[in-house]
Amino acid sequence: MAVRPKTRRSPEGGAYVFHSRNPLRIHIACFRDIGSIAACTNVHFVNTIALINLTGHVRMNDKDPIKTKTHEIITFEDGDPNENPWVLGAPETEHIEVVPYDKAWPALFNTLSQRIASAPGIKALEIAHVGSTAVPGLSAKPVIDIDMIVDDPEDEASYIPALTAIGYRHRVREPSWYQHRMLRLDTPRVNLHIFGPDCPEHLRHLLFRDWLSGNPQDRRLYEEAKTAALSGAATMQQYNMNKQQVVREIYQRIFAHNGWLPEN
Repeated sequence: MAVRPKTRRSPEGGAYVFHSRNPLRIHIACFRDIGSIAACTNVHFVNTIALINLTGHVRMNDKDPIKTKTHEIITFEDGDPNENPWVLGAPETEHIEVVPYDKAWPALFNTLSQRIASAPGIKALEIAHVGSTAVPGLSAKPVIDIDMIVDDPEDEASYIPALTAIGYRHRVREPSWYQHRMLRLDTPRVNLHIFGPDCPEHLRHLLFRDWLSGNPQDRRLYEEAKTAALSGAATMQQYNMNKQQVVREIYQRIFAHNGWLPEN
């Protein structure tokens, strides 16, 4: 059994799309890009689309999970270090680069999210643009990070076949770490992360994204850390490890700003 590195993917920002099978579950989300959409769907009806440009994240019919799961959010789980996460073998060496922000990234995410949501058999509760490509003005790897929320990540038969049919390859399975799965699309480059409802890691992704979008100082700090992390990084795992300290420092500021850290 291979030993998994304790590094984690750290998507950080952007606009996102909600797809709800229950028409009574209406989500209002924060969209910073004109092209971002929210789609309210059910099993029989998939064409109701609302354009929203607001400044908050509100779930109309249930408690805000970010407020009710603060302990889980501020606690970073490692999962089982002896778990082998690689579905198709350990990741290959690849060229990693950080490029200037591209204004086309939000529109590309919209196209990708609509294709995922409309894939036969897909029942996504939420599809979210996360990662640096979702933070306006932030240099990033030219890779679109997407979080897709499903009822049960363990039920791979309910989403893996549909996603592989539209070109994604299942690369990562981590039951011990938030039931995380990851699928990869090569053209365009996409990392599609699968989590369950109100997963703390997914909620952290949204918090990090919005924080960087509204905090130029931390956005510059993170951009510098990303560039420095390229040194000696032959795999994405090494790259993420190289910038992990700065990521955690920014998270601590987010948690402190929200009053979630225990007093000394």
